Amino acid sequence: NATKTVMDSLKGIRILDFTRLLPGPFASWLLHQAGAEVIKIESPFQEDELRHFPPKKGEVGLLFRFLNEGKKLLSLDLKTAEGKEIFKKLLCSADVVLEGFRPGVTERLGIDYPTLSKEHPRLIYCSLTGYGTKGPYCKRAGHDLNFLALSGVLNLLSKSSPPSPPGFQLADISGALYAVIAILLAFFEREKTKKGKYLSISMVESAITFLPFAFLELYQGHSPSLGKNLLFGGFPNYQVYTTKDGRFVTLAALEPKFWQNFCQAIGRVDLLAKNLFSPKERQEVQKELEQIFREKSWEEWREFFLQHDVCGEPVWNLEEVLSHPQLQSLGTFSPPFFFRPPFSQSIKTCKNWRGVKGEHTIEILKELGFSQQEIQKFQKQKIVTSS
Repeated sequence: NATKTVMDSLKGIRILDFTRLLPGPFASWLLHQAGAEVIKIESPFQEDELRHFPPKKGEVGLLFRFLNEGKKLLSLDLKTAEGKEIFKKLLCSADVVLEGFRPGVTERLGIDYPTLSKEHPRLIYCSLTGYGTKGPYCKRAGHDLNFLALSGVLNLLSKSSPPSPPGFQLADISGALYAVIAILLAFFEREKTKKGKYLSISMVESAITFLPFAFLELYQGHSPSLGKNLLFGGFPNYQVYTTKDGRFVTLAALEPKFWQNFCQAIGRVDLLAKNLFSPKERQEVQKELEQIFREKSWEEWREFFLQHDVCGEPVWNLEEVLSHPQLQSLGTFSPPFFFRPPFSQSIKTCKNWRGVKGEHTIEILKELGFSQQEIQKFQKQKIVTSS
């Protein structure tokens, strides 16, 4: 069936994942959900900090489990000659290397793309970074909030002064998505050229792609800022309103037909004569609608939006979203985890997976042809660790 096809579309693909925390693991999670085998490689002396992030399910953090369950966990010291030899053997069966180091680290470890591609020309290599792999900022440390700040997105997310950190990781997740897109495009190209390629995805650039309308305003000589322009809360027909019970609803009646439907439905066809591009008349309509929305409760407006084709929707909290009939009918959420990937009707799980560092190290070494004696030597020298 269609679901099985999507879930198995990357079957036979092996990905070596050197990333930690959210962006890279989210990217490899999506690829794993599409059928790829992912080997998550960690140093014996450093692990993914997300493993211990509460709350925990079993031995590891719930979010770590969500992002990594089903991936094979290898603990390997790439700073040793033996560790490099193990990696070299592993690379023979790999299709993709995904890394999230600061620029320069892979060169020092000898696992950079120019080095690896000499013997593995079909290798697809993706660097997922905060600021890119070149330029004055490329080696700076950063997190989602920093990338949103530099991209200009944070300035358009909040009216508060200073802007409030958003309750989601926009740059991290968008960076992960673009990494997946780039990797899949590279697979498509490899089918034609028989060659892999190097990919560089920065999270700050990924965040910038959310700003097409902001740039449109800029190119027209307007400073894109909240509360002024059409899609930035400056117009009454694209706005968030407060209800009688202090909750919120959204109205996005941008097209004339939806604006007309809305005005007719609330019994205020006189508002159709107002020129919304006139600041004075726009402000008059805004005040009228603020009063109108305060006359009904959140629940009453929810019923209203279900009955009328006006592009309106209440603002739901996350607890309510979990039980929303539309999302339940889609099967969006996958207990005991969070959500399934939108391209699949289910989520891959692995019952016996514990998530401890080096869990599959011995299994992988045996697959590569190392003897029990060699494996014990590696363990003793801390070239590898296993659980």
